[in-house]
Amino acid sequence: MKRVWFALRSAFLWAISLLHFAIAVPMLIALAIVFDPKKHDWLQRSFCRRIVFFAGAKVQVVRSPGFDPQKTCFFISNHVNLFDPFSLYCAIPQFVAAGSWNRISIFRSMVG
Repeated sequence: MKRVWFALRSAFLWAISLLHFAIAVPMLIALAIVFDPKKHDWLQRSFCRRIVFFAGAKVQVVRSPGFDPQKTCFFISNHVNLFDPFSLYCAIPQFVAAGSWNRISIFRSMVG
């Protein structure tokens, strides 16, 4: 009985998550085209938090004692899958400009 409950719950959460994704992503893309993404960063973060929630996961942020969220930092994960961007974005305390590392010549030469 427990397996059936978990299967039904999982199917329900997947359906809600896909519906949420299909509605929210086009709206966020339209906002990014029209407005500066920094102005609606809170919407993007809440979207990522809901994706993590619908997946049934919890994000726990543990900061080292010397970490200053006001300074510019590099956040690197040791592997990347489809879930990492959502979980990382809701945990990072700063605005994230994806792909901006391409403009820094030392990183461009390392990546190729």
